[in-house]
Amino acid sequence: MSDERRSYERSPIEMAASYGIPDADDITQDASLINMSGCGFCFETTKKLSKGDTLTLNIEFEKRKTANLDIKVIWIKQIKQSKNYLIGAEILKPHGKDYELFMEYYTRTSE
Repeated sequence: MSDERRSYERSPIEMAASYGIPDADDITQDASLINMSGCGFCFETTKKLSKGDTLTLNIEFEKRKTANLDIKVIWIKQIKQSKNYLIGAEILKPHGKDYELFMEYYTRTSE
């Protein structure tokens, strides 16, 4: 594991989210965030994804505070006795307005 992946602590979180494939025709899938860090997420979904897939993750932190983050699937694990999958993903663009909004929320909740 790279040093960068360990530069942020993982914070457990239970939050609904959605994701889609960039430039696709408004096809989104529901997801449940399990944990987050300053450089990535673990989430649960019913759709099997592939390692290397790039997605746009949509997170609504508070009313009217939404961030859209481009992420890359790093690992996939099927949940035993379930049709769901755990997905580990890294943030591809750790900069910009949406990332700053996410980091503000992450910093507040991880203290």
